[in-house]
Amino acid sequence: MITACPDGRWGRDCQNKCECVNGASCDPFSGECRCTRGWRGKECSEECPPTHYGQDCGEECRCMNGGSCHHISGECHCAPGVRTCVLKESTEKNALMNAGVKMVVPAVRRLASAIAHRDG
Repeated sequence: MITACPDGRWGRDCQNKCECVNGASCDPFSGECRCTRGWRGKECSEECPPTHYGQDCGEECRCMNGGSCHHISGECHCAPGVRTCVLKESTEKNALMNAGVKMVVPAVRRLASAIAHRDG
């Protein structure tokens, strides 16, 4: 009968001690570490690189103006002396919305003027 090892142990008769850190769990049969969000490496001792965050460091950071993101949450941290390091995605959405407004407002004004002139 095969039974799983208790947390922190792995291998035959659970004789091996897990070397995983930062809340990672270890496979009870192979001892391989399963890293938590924001961590990587054989023992999960390395933070995600500055350009990535999250589970398996699979999310891309979208900070601007030299900002870096938190290795777990992705929250932007501004560089010294910089007040805004907003997510690029938010800035891109705002730019698209502003471009749309700049096109729609003149068209609505022309339409309102044409209706007013027609009803005259």
